[in-house]
Amino acid sequence: MRRYATYSAALIVLVLATWLIFFSDSSSRRVPGGPKSTATAAMPASTDVPSAWTLLTADDLKQLTGGDYVGRDSQAELEFLKSCAYTGPQDVSLTIVIGSGAPFRYETIRQFPHHVPQADLGDEAIWVPSNGILAVHAGEVTLQIEIGQDMSVGEEVADRQLSIARAIADHVLERLAENTQGPAS
Repeated sequence: MRRYATYSAALIVLVLATWLIFFSDSSSRRVPGGPKSTATAAMPASTDVPSAWTLLTADDLKQLTGGDYVGRDSQAELEFLKSCAYTGPQDVSLTIVIGSGAPFRYETIRQFPHHVPQADLGDEAIWVPSNGILAVHAGEVTLQIEIGQDMSVGEEVADRQLSIARAIADHVLERLAENTQGPAS
């Protein structure tokens, strides 16, 4: 019951965040505690971000995790919000928020209890083990990677979830950087 309440609260926060993204002018808003500068990450402009399905394929997941994955229907493919989801040994979903809503999404996830900062991913990254969520803020992009829990419990399972989420984040950030730089000459 407690887990259901946590997921319900997280869903409410994300719905409110999405509503604010859609219906408020956030061009002048700066998120307190957010990145000072986005110049460190060479991320594409919102119009240059390809589909989430292109950035993370079932074949990519098989290569990263060794498991077989099948795509599920996407919830969103907008200019500033892209997502994909896969069913496999552990369900995986990727949400990409682009532009002015990206810092807000990251800060929303940072409000989840018991988050753990992660080094060497984007400008900032946090892991929320209780929800299986890795949030990475890089330039004008926030990645939200959710790794479903299998029926096992324990530290080894949590470590595996984080390992998968980090591998996906590295892969997607690399693809985004390639998209910004274009083909190699």
